[in-house]
Amino acid sequence: MTLPSPRTAAEAREAIRTEYGQYRAAVDIDINGVRAFNAGDPVPISHVEGGIVSSEEVEPASAEEPAPPPTEPAVPESAPPAPSRARSARAAAEEAAPTADDTPKG
Repeated sequence: MTLPSPRTAAEAREAIRTEYGQYRAAVDIDINGVRAFNAGDPVPISHVEGGIVSSEEVEPASAEEPAPPPTEPAVPESAPPAPSRARSARAAAEEAAPTADDTPKG
C-alpha cells in the first residue's frame, strides 16, 4: 500500500492513524529474525496487505483501545525555517586562530 504524501501535519496524523489503527499484533512478530512487533503493538495495514506479516499473526484493533496518537510535530507548521548553523571553513579557521601573541618577550 502506498500512502499519498500528506500536505499538512493534520493529514499526516490522520494517515498514520489509518495505517496503524486497524490491526494489533496477536503474538510477538519477528521479521527476518528480528523482533518487529510485540503482542498488542499496532501493525501497519501495509505490512498485512503486503504479506510481510501474516494475517494469522494480527487481530483487529478494538474500538476500546484506539491506535496510539502520533507524536506532534516538533516544529509548528507556521514556524519560520531555522537559521543555518553551518559555518564556512574560513570562519572556523579565524575562530581557531589566535588573535594576539601574548607570549612574554624577554
